[in-house]
Amino acid sequence: MESASFITFISCNLMVLSLGSGSQAQAEQDTLYITNGSHILQSNPVTGVHTPLDIPSDQIGRAVGLAVDAQENLVFWSDVSYEKKGIYVWNNTHSVKIISDVAEVNGVTVDWTTNHIYWTDAGRKTIEVADYDGRNRRILISSGLSRPRGIVADPVSGYLFWGDQGTRRLERTRLDGSGRIVLPVTGLFWPNQLTVNYTDGRLLWVDGANKTLNSCDRDGSSVNMVANFSMDSPGPLFGVAVSNTDPVVYVTSWYSGQVMNVSTEGQVGKALTNVAAGNAAIFSVASTFQPSVNTAQNPCMTSDRGQCAGLCLPTGADTYRCSCGSYGGLSLGQDGRSCRTPQKVLLFALADVGEVGYLDLEGATGSPDHYTIGHSPRPVAVAYDAFRQIVYWSDVSNRAIYSASLQGGARREILNSSHSIGIVDGLAYDSAENRLYFSNMGIVSIDSAAYSWHRIEMVDLDSGQRQTVVNVAQKPRAIWIDQVNRYLYYSDWGDRAAIMRTDLDGGNPEKIGTSQVSNPNSILIEGNHLYYVDSQYKDSTLSAGLHSVDLRTQTTSKKNVNLKVPFGLAKDSSTIYISDWGSSSLVTYNDETAETATRLSGLGKIMGLLVTPVTAPTSVPSTMPCRDSDCEEICLPKPLVAAESAVCSCNSYNYTVLQSDGKQCAASEDFVLFADMNSIKLVSLNPVTRRVQTVIQGNSFYSNFAALVYDSTSKTMYFSDVNRQVIFKANIDGTNVQQFYNPGHIIDSMVLSGGRLYWTEFAGGSIVSVALNGDNRTYTVHVTGLDRPRAVQVHDTGSERYLYWSEWGTSDRRVGRVRLGVSTPLVQTVLTSSAGLRWTNSLQIVADKLYVADGYTKTVYVANLDGSGLTELTQFRSDHIYDISLGGDWIYFTDWRSKRLSVYHRPSGRVEVLAEGLMRPTQMVVQQAEPTPTECPSSHGCSQCYPLTGSSWLCGCPAGQVLLPDGKSCSNTVSTTTPYPDTESPVFTFCPMDLVKDTTSGSVHVTWPSPEARDNMAVTSLTSNYKPGNAFPVGESTVTYTVEDAAGNTASCSFTVVVKKSDQTKCGRFETPHRASVSCQTVGGQEECTITCTPESNIRVNQQVAQQYTCDAQGTWQPEYRADVVRTMACVEIKSAPVSYGVKYQEVLTPVGCYEDQDFISFVKNKYIDWLRVNEVCPKYAYIRLCQPSQLDVSCGTVRKKRQTSTQDGTMTIVLALNATLPTQDSQEDFQTVQEVAKNVSIFLANNQFVFSYNNTNYNVTLKSQSSPTVNCGKGQMKTVDNFCVPCPPGTRYSSAQEMCLVCPENTYQERSGQSACIPCEAKKNSLAGSFSHSDCTAHMLQVSSPEPDIRLIIAIAVGSGMAVIILIVIVVILCRGRRGSTKFHSGSNGTIDYQYENEAYDQIPADHDLGSQDTRNGNLLANQEGPDSDEYVMLAENCEILVKSEDKY
Repeated sequence: MESASFITFISCNLMVLSLGSGSQAQAEQDTLYITNGSHILQSNPVTGVHTPLDIPSDQIGRAVGLAVDAQENLVFWSDVSYEKKGIYVWNNTHSVKIISDVAEVNGVTVDWTTNHIYWTDAGRKTIEVADYDGRNRRILISSGLSRPRGIVADPVSGYLFWGDQGTRRLERTRLDGSGRIVLPVTGLFWPNQLTVNYTDGRLLWVDGANKTLNSCDRDGSSVNMVANFSMDSPGPLFGVAVSNTDPVVYVTSWYSGQVMNVSTEGQVGKALTNVAAGNAAIFSVASTFQPSVNTAQNPCMTSDRGQCAGLCLPTGADTYRCSCGSYGGLSLGQDGRSCRTPQKVLLFALADVGEVGYLDLEGATGSPDHYTIGHSPRPVAVAYDAFRQIVYWSDVSNRAIYSASLQGGARREILNSSHSIGIVDGLAYDSAENRLYFSNMGIVSIDSAAYSWHRIEMVDLDSGQRQTVVNVAQKPRAIWIDQVNRYLYYSDWGDRAAIMRTDLDGGNPEKIGTSQVSNPNSILIEGNHLYYVDSQYKDSTLSAGLHSVDLRTQTTSKKNVNLKVPFGLAKDSSTIYISDWGSSSLVTYNDETAETATRLSGLGKIMGLLVTPVTAPTSVPSTMPCRDSDCEEICLPKPLVAAESAVCSCNSYNYTVLQSDGKQCAASEDFVLFADMNSIKLVSLNPVTRRVQTVIQGNSFYSNFAALVYDSTSKTMYFSDVNRQVIFKANIDGTNVQQFYNPGHIIDSMVLSGGRLYWTEFAGGSIVSVALNGDNRTYTVHVTGLDRPRAVQVHDTGSERYLYWSEWGTSDRRVGRVRLGVSTPLVQTVLTSSAGLRWTNSLQIVADKLYVADGYTKTVYVANLDGSGLTELTQFRSDHIYDISLGGDWIYFTDWRSKRLSVYHRPSGRVEVLAEGLMRPTQMVVQQAEPTPTECPSSHGCSQCYPLTGSSWLCGCPAGQVLLPDGKSCSNTVSTTTPYPDTESPVFTFCPMDLVKDTTSGSVHVTWPSPEARDNMAVTSLTSNYKPGNAFPVGESTVTYTVEDAAGNTASCSFTVVVKKSDQTKCGRFETPHRASVSCQTVGGQEECTITCTPESNIRVNQQVAQQYTCDAQGTWQPEYRADVVRTMACVEIKSAPVSYGVKYQEVLTPVGCYEDQDFISFVKNKYIDWLRVNEVCPKYAYIRLCQPSQLDVSCGTVRKKRQTSTQDGTMTIVLALNATLPTQDSQEDFQTVQEVAKNVSIFLANNQFVFSYNNTNYNVTLKSQSSPTVNCGKGQMKTVDNFCVPCPPGTRYSSAQEMCLVCPENTYQERSGQSACIPCEAKKNSLAGSFSHSDCTAHMLQVSSPEPDIRLIIAIAVGSGMAVIILIVIVVILCRGRRGSTKFHSGSNGTIDYQYENEAYDQIPADHDLGSQDTRNGNLLANQEGPDSDEYVMLAENCEILVKSEDKY
């Protein structure tokens, strides 16, 4: 509704229907109304006169849908143009827009007895209704629709019919949207407009692609093809209307501009002419005929509209229900008639529908209506501010957080992906401080290696300041704020799944509950109980459920409610609301009676839930400690039981840190600045104020910062982006970010010296530098011909300057140097691989000593500047050292794998973690205002203080004493030989899941990945009662690992191995395939084994591998059993990836010839594109490319010379390609759209000639041929028969030469999918062919024979018929083809624990580097594919794609 004047406009033109008499049928000739895009025509079918309605041309963009109420003299139409899209009405004098906020309305219809207009919206996938004036707009249907098109309301029967071109179905409901059924009509392709022939009561529709007019009874029975227009219509059919005068059916032809008539018996008559009015397109047609209806029969047809305050919707001949509009914040009252503001609501997010809405919990009993607040592509979490009546929600597709009023207005975007927002599954509103807490998780996959962030954050809605509250969570999801007790609760569904509680500043984390959780989704707290739902997604053998934890005793109980995949959770008194993905419903559970019911269904996946009063907060804290706070930036309340009521903090996205007064925020003098993949971060060295600050946030899914230096004089930092291959500069406060230099190379390391910036060009094999003085900077190449240089340093003695670097050669990995400033520099080798160097990631020069950090050996070496006297300084208990920096007794280092920045105290061996939960920290700068002193200038309250920098320190204790829990005092309770006693137990970062194995004998050898543990000091031992490869007996065994640190602190983790005995023995062992289980039984005296794939949506049966085997009398499996093939290939994983589909249209110019010159070819291309555009063939979808010069190829056959006037005997061929870039192969609706566009192109070209004139010669071009659709997958993938692209599974590799997947041979393995190489096991270890885990490499491996390793195995997988239609899709996807170069960074691996990191950063090199997903960006991938011992660092540059993973597992 546009304004109040619209209501007046409509109401003045509505006539009150006479009671009891019914509408009068038209006595004279019916009038037709037709839309042709630019006009609405009033047509007399007898005289053939077509008169455009007197609507100003600037008020119509592209009119398509059409409906007429002859009694009210109203014409309704829809406009699909971008500028004017909406629904309009004309009253014979002027037009008014009654409905805005639509996507693509192609079909409209009216119920002239109740004055309601209905329409389909193909963009929003909805069926909606409103009053004639646009008021009381309600969504009737929002699920199960794909591309709804034609629609007709039938008030005579009380039904609403529509067609869906996406699902290719006709459906029917009552006029209120109830009683939905699919009509049993088959053979549909493009159902367009529908109408009802009231003479015989049959439903009529046209099929645009089949070019047929069809009919059926209202229940879908007795289907009949009335007429076939294949010979009469050159284009698709669109509109249909019935005139009761003859009776005659009128049908419109989309492209030809014709309106054809046909008798109800199917006799095609003469077409109406001159209808197009300058346009080739003809869309809808409507007749003024309206049958008589007894308006006294249904109260909705009377003047009081059933006493409904909103809509009065008939539900039958004499029944009805009242309904209020979906928008506006009003809901149906308890009287079932009034529309009033709700008092208590259940907020929810509908992910599949893309809607955020609510249920009125105190409204009309039994009402099926819910109400809409806003739309976004895939909303998940919801929160509410009851003071201001503002709804907040997250969208995991747009990676954003939105807000709107409960009425749906005042919508705004709070945060988006430019603010480093990823997947937000949890939201919670803090009404006391007006803050929003949210979980934030993002995964960036580069070359099959994932880098992620997973944290819980807070944004202050008044100031916009943000605080990172928790940054060590694995996969945080739901959030709940206990405002009374001032706690934050969250669920984590990572490997160490748990429900956690922390202070509101993230301090004092504590696990809640004693029961083990698997996939905890939503949580809520009421009183002393915490409720949560666990979907048990990871373990299908366990049932999902609703649980309750008593927060006083920590005991957990499970409720008796049947759930499949629960996600959302809310509670209202004793009623608990649960959204269940598995049943696509909203379930209620009574906590007192244990009764269950279904409240909502048929709306797809219902996500987050929240019960809240509309106008009052859920709880008001008795005290608000931050109300009068003197914190400069952020005040965070502490729990009621805490000693202090609140603490101050600083914005996490700023360079300032909290000062020693605990209140002010200012720049730190002592800090570490470091690059962390997509951001530049800073951490203060002051332990009191230490927090990680994000100084610069790049593009979360594209930026890849690696090298970093800092000029303390100008307070300017320089950093490289290896994706963009440029160097940026910025102020230390993050301002004034600008491109400094564009070398066009991957830069791993940089150093500042003598007013110049030096860097390594990894692929270019050079060391270069530029001056820092602005426009006068010069590019100087110092060394060339190096073999993949990484680290770089400059040593200036005052009289001599030397440039040092490290190289990652394929044979000789070395550290070299060259003297600067001499005419003939001599390259010298300082250290070589013979000295034990493998991955020299970092070089430092301090006090005329050269320090070398090796990521592979995890060791820091020290040597003289000429390389002599090399000794091992220390070996870190680190996973992968990248960069080091020395200061006094301290060594700072970044670690890729543990994702930490730490500092190592050499005298004591103590490691202090400065920052953790990072993505991939690389080069760093340690900035100290003063050199590190030998003593602390102040004790800082410590019994013993150890200086960290000039102003930073750590508390410790003298030998023989231990540090007490207060972190400052010392005690003689425990004797120790180090000033840093360790009382912290190790922590397991990974513990295997329970294992189930089958055996044909009394035992089976079982392997598993080794657990991983970390410690604040050092892990000294990891022991277990079983080892991978041990034989386990039939039954259940518990494997327990124990880790111990140097101080004797221990921790343990356990998992269960269950061995099941198989009946079959004659044919030998039947191994359990990957992603599957095996059951064996005796049938008819023979043993049969059946494979069952894991019941997950992304796992498919490989139809080329038998799923059932029988052991015959000779002891042979039938069919033939290949252990390696069955183990690896029986069940495959479907992954979203770009897929290439294509077709080409070839047109030939006859009989004249073709000019060879470019002017003629350009002329033809431009004319051809204009021809397509004028005829509206060009698609409007951005991802489909057709009407562009690049899509045309014009070539000549027998060529004649330019301007030659002799006989033109040459031929010209025009090849038109329709291209599309679809981010994932799961884009079913996009595929259907492309299919429609492609078929339209085919139809148009087959029925129209391209005619043009050039050089006084007329040319006619006709379609000669059309290529068959093709389906192509990227490298590392194989095509399935239903057009899925399946990556080579783990246990296989992709061969570029054979373009197929090969099983990994014996003594190798491959853990990842889509890889190009198998990884050899370590010496003296072996594995079976097709092994998919490093743990399969064992000295105790049971040996079995296998075929030759080079057997070729093509994966041709049939995963059902769901995608078979895609074979017809005609697309050519333009995939980025990456340039492959010799790019390396070093990576650490000792061959055992670090096996998955043998290729730095990206672990392993996949078979293809063209990554794609729902978020693709341009770049160019550089890679050098070497053997498994290579240390490759595969980086993204320009013209390549990045995969953004949104783990949608609940």
